[in-house]
Amino acid sequence: MNSLQPTLLIVDDEKHTRDGLRRLLEDQYDIYVAADIGGALDVLEREQIDLLLTYLRLGNEDGMALIERALKMPHAPICIMMTAY
Repeated sequence: MNSLQPTLLIVDDEKHTRDGLRRLLEDQYDIYVAADIGGALDVLEREQIDLLLTYLRLGNEDGMALIERALKMPHAPICIMMTAY
């Protein structure tokens, strides 16, 4: 994407959550989505992401592990963890 808006990566294993967040935030961000850690890492390796929004549990995977890996990247995004209440 080539706009002046910041980039956002939404990572959640629930499609309706990804779609809802995309619709809510698409006017303020260039948005990428991933359903799992593998997909998220693919995006993080090829795109310069400013903000990473991930759920704590991604199926059997741990969103915190994704954040730890993202923070070690050359262009580390700001990371936000979503949890269920």
